[in-house]
Amino acid sequence: MFAQNEVVASRVFDAADIAADPVYEEREDIVTVEDPDLGPVRMQAVIPHFRQNPGQVWRTGPELGQDNRLVYHHWLGVADEKLAELEQQGVV
Repeated sequence: MFAQNEVVASRVFDAADIAADPVYEEREDIVTVEDPDLGPVRMQAVIPHFRQNPGQVWRTGPELGQDNRLVYHHWLGVADEKLAELEQQGVV
């Protein structure tokens, strides 16, 4: 009925369907990233793909607190002494 009425349609894919689909594989929409605790993890790549700025999945996610210094010191301008104080107080 869809084809007769020129309706573009497809079944809905779940995560398992996507991970097993050869089209997603060929388009490199699923990548394997090494996780320090879990080992290799297959996950979604950066979509859409741009030629001049393709993007990259480089980790599964940070460890708890791994990026604190970057966020508090570099991005928010919190002084090292103040950050150390917050860490000692258990705030961070």
